Amino acid sequence: MDISLRQRMGWLHEWGGLLFGWLLFPVFVTGTLAMFDTEITRWMQPEVHLVRGVAPTDEALDRVAERLRAVAARGESGSFILLPQPRDPSLRVLKYNGRAFMGDLVDPRDGRVLSVRQTIGGQFFFGFHFTLWLGPFWGAELVCYAALGMCITLISGIMLHLRQILPDFFTFRPAATATRWWLDMHVLMGIAVLPFHIMIACTGLTVAANAFPVRDLVDFVSAKPPPAPVASSAPISEQSWAPTAPLGPLIRQAEALSGASVRYVLFSPGMATAYMENTGHLSLSDAWVTFDAHDGHLVSKSPPDGWVAKTNKLLNGLHLATNVTLGLRWLYFFGGICSTLMMGSGLVFYTAKRRAKLERGKSGPSAFLSIVEAINVGVVGGVPLACGAYLWANRLLPVALEHRSRDEVAAFFLVWGISFALGVLMVRSQPRHLVWICVLSLWAFLGLGLPFLDAATASVLRVGGIDRVLYASVDLTAFAFG
Repeated sequence: MDISLRQRMGWLHEWGGLLFGWLLFPVFVTGTLAMFDTEITRWMQPEVHLVRGVAPTDEALDRVAERLRAVAARGESGSFILLPQPRDPSLRVLKYNGRAFMGDLVDPRDGRVLSVRQTIGGQFFFGFHFTLWLGPFWGAELVCYAALGMCITLISGIMLHLRQILPDFFTFRPAATATRWWLDMHVLMGIAVLPFHIMIACTGLTVAANAFPVRDLVDFVSAKPPPAPVASSAPISEQSWAPTAPLGPLIRQAEALSGASVRYVLFSPGMATAYMENTGHLSLSDAWVTFDAHDGHLVSKSPPDGWVAKTNKLLNGLHLATNVTLGLRWLYFFGGICSTLMMGSGLVFYTAKRRAKLERGKSGPSAFLSIVEAINVGVVGGVPLACGAYLWANRLLPVALEHRSRDEVAAFFLVWGISFALGVLMVRSQPRHLVWICVLSLWAFLGLGLPFLDAATASVLRVGGIDRVLYASVDLTAFAFG
């Protein structure tokens, strides 16, 4: 490679990695956790004890419809129902509150509302990954730019290490200087799962370019269903989104027409649209069947996809990994960890390299370097610490607290803010690594202590069967990363 081109690529990789890395690190931490968002939600609601594989009965669906009609009679906006799945045996009646989907958990056997603690659960990590918790517009746009920045830094990094990519894969010197150690970690994590980095960056850009698919759920009340070949016989009013037709027959008919299981049912004025689940496939399915919500007759169904639509759904499915098997989900989780370590080590390497030059007298004092070090503490050390605080808050806050879910999220941002404050203290502290030791020690305490906190507050030993495995998996994963 031409020397001048290599220098340009080095400059682009260095500054692009620094600026976009501050956004991408929390995006990847929460995205990695979001691979098990449903399982985390179940862990955060330990009161739920349901058997997997139980389909909702007609009685349960009728009782859900009654509650939906009561909600509509009060003039409230529409809700939708999320049917039981292998990862979550409960029937959920949800609505969007501006940040996440909240609502009641229902026993699919009899329609009884379950008494559980209020929490956003793993949805918080999923939402933060896609929007930085800034809302579905501005947050999604920022993440879109971050995905573009990751593509740029990946290309520049590959060009920098192209000739040495194989030797670099086998080079790791833990006994070397801190600067060399962080560089080796950064390069190793970048090369080890390079295909995953490329795939997740490109497909993430595709998801962002599609304006974040979850907006379809956010806007479903105001959005009109697809053009209907058969006119609805029921009058449409502002409050007629609640179904009056029995939901059980509608769901069975949708499954018979599509040959797939119904994942969720959305309600809009006069219409009930069942969306299918594409279990075991990488492609993201949005096949739908629309019925009249009042007399139950078929209105329309999704047309066959063309090759462009199929390609788009495959790219979205590759990123979201909604329908993948458990083994592939763990592979995604491992790839996410490697991506997170790559970005974190790159950010620390930036400051370690410049701090080493400063100590050798090759550069003068830099206020910018101190600012970068402070931000790195808040980002690299603070985000994992805040995630641990979010899980601890779920166990420590009173179960009956009125705004419990809001307070859990507040705990996340409070601890994250404290991490940035500690980073600012780094600018004045001597030696500087004491702040890192403080943050990482707190992180270790939260991770190592979570299983014991869970056992003391959630009565894990009384949970049997598959739930015990789920609880143990969350606890042991937190312990391992502590």
